[in-house]
Amino acid sequence: LLAAAEERLLERGCSEIVAFDHDFRVPAYHLAHADLTDRWDHVHALLGINGYHRVRGEVFLDWPDFQPPDAGDCPVKADVRIERWPDGGTRDNFAVNAHLGEEKVGTCICCDGGEFASDAPAQDWVFTLWLWVDDSLQGRGLGRYLLLRALAEARAVGYRHAAISTDWTNHRAVLFYGNIGYRAVDWTSLYRRGARDESA
Repeated sequence: LLAAAEERLLERGCSEIVAFDHDFRVPAYHLAHADLTDRWDHVHALLGINGYHRVRGEVFLDWPDFQPPDAGDCPVKADVRIERWPDGGTRDNFAVNAHLGEEKVGTCICCDGGEFASDAPAQDWVFTLWLWVDDSLQGRGLGRYLLLRALAEARAVGYRHAAISTDWTNHRAVLFYGNIGYRAVDWTSLYRRGARDESA
């Protein structure tokens, strides 16, 4: 099947083949947007044997039955607001936003695991989609505060488990999340090969 797919792509003039990128990812984990999970060792082997190379990846971290520590006071003099909106899961998605005046200087955006799967256990998971702090406020504890506030909000509305992900080269983020309570559970990969060069 792989050889037939490659041949078809070559016939259409493709110069590069990418496996499991962005919007075309495999729902192997409990999220629909993960790259190729390390749990599928046979697929990794198949791609490697056929000239594909890992070029990017993501690490997924879980916190089953999470109990976040208290966030304490906001470490900067920001107005913190929680925004909610309904989506595909049983609970609202939400963001914890920090503002200085009208300018947003930090955000932690979370969604219901039901966004990715309709089975009942998925509804108990909250997934942090995005954690961002303005460069001018980096290193002052605002990111930690926003994440802990978001986890407290998630716990208050009934989520039992938490998940987050980051680029596999973002070692500081993996350490940061691990220190809060998450544990790495899956490393995922994107593969690439030059269709014309490597198939000749």
